[in-house]
Amino acid sequence: MRSDTGTRTRVSSRRKEITYGKNTLGYDRYTRLVPKEKRSRQDPRTPDVTGKYSKRQFDGIVKAWRRRLHEWDPPADELGPSVVPAQVAAPPPAPAVAAARRRQRAGRSARDGPGRRLRPGPLRRPRAGRRERRGRRGRRGAGAGRRADAGRGSGPRARARRARTTDDDPRAKALAVRGGGMVEPATAIKASTAIFGLYAAQMLLVPKFMIEQNFKTVADPYTAFFARVCGLFCASYLYCINTLDASTALTISGVTTVLCSILGPVLGELRVDGIEPNTAHGAVYVLFPLLLGLHALAL
Repeated sequence: MRSDTGTRTRVSSRRKEITYGKNTLGYDRYTRLVPKEKRSRQDPRTPDVTGKYSKRQFDGIVKAWRRRLHEWDPPADELGPSVVPAQVAAPPPAPAVAAARRRQRAGRSARDGPGRRLRPGPLRRPRAGRRERRGRRGRRGAGAGRRADAGRGSGPRARARRARTTDDDPRAKALAVRGGGMVEPATAIKASTAIFGLYAAQMLLVPKFMIEQNFKTVADPYTAFFARVCGLFCASYLYCINTLDASTALTISGVTTVLCSILGPVLGELRVDGIEPNTAHGAVYVLFPLLLGLHALAL
């Protein structure tokens, strides 16, 4: 159905263009002097409106056909006086424009004097009064203020929503009492990246050295393999906290730091599977409390 409707619309539009070409003096003279049975291939032929042409192709065919028809236009001596197109007069100006021109001419006459000839000049818009100009400036300022308020969300609804959020959120209350975090969240995330990055680099590059320095045992290939896997997960964790937004990354980093601060020393002191911690394992008692303090100050 859609294709049939499009075809009918296209054919109707093409017939309209053909009708414009046939309503010319050249077409009337051509059909009168050259009957259809005496026409040759060199003579202009009416384009087929049902042909499979694109719009650009059909427009080109119609343009060439109209150009050939203009060659059959009657000479000037055959045209009667009623056929010659008359000069079209310019439309009268609008009433507002005519009134403005009259006021402008009257002002020039009063300024230049009665004996001086007026020179035509451009039509100027009447200057607005002081009160009108002041009103325009006020409207523009009010519109700009409303747009700025809409962009910042500082309307009454936005202020009420922020007030409700502050009242319902205990963390927001604590921040309001304390005056906000004392450390930027980015600082805590950078410190976490540096400390965990040191452990991840050791797990990936020198897993046996890392195991033997932290525990009194001899690392075998299987233990080194699992250490490298842990280093890969640690590197993925660091990538996540450095690509997320600051608040989400601070939450994830804080929870991870708390778990590592509890599980690392506890498991080391419990001597799980009979493995005793070595000298390098004591670094967790310095590094992780520092991380915990930075995360607490960044809240």
